[in-house]
Amino acid sequence: MGIIILVALASALRAGLKPLHATVVYSGLVLLMGVFLDGPSLDLVVGTSIVLALSFVYFWLVDNYEESLAWWPIMLIGAVLISVA
Repeated sequence: MGIIILVALASALRAGLKPLHATVVYSGLVLLMGVFLDGPSLDLVVGTSIVLALSFVYFWLVDNYEESLAWWPIMLIGAVLISVA
């Protein structure tokens, strides 16, 4: 499910969404899913902070390299790394 959301937000970046907004949406969804599935804990806060940092770098790279050939490797490698984190 996480990869589907990442791809949808990356597509929204191409339509004009800012990287910071995509980061907040994705991290917020990760936080909400964590609260509903695991309950609030310190692990959830640390994990969400890591996802926040990684997703900002990911969305920034996707936004800045949109017109280059490096977009596909960034898209694929970043989606795998964020979904694992």
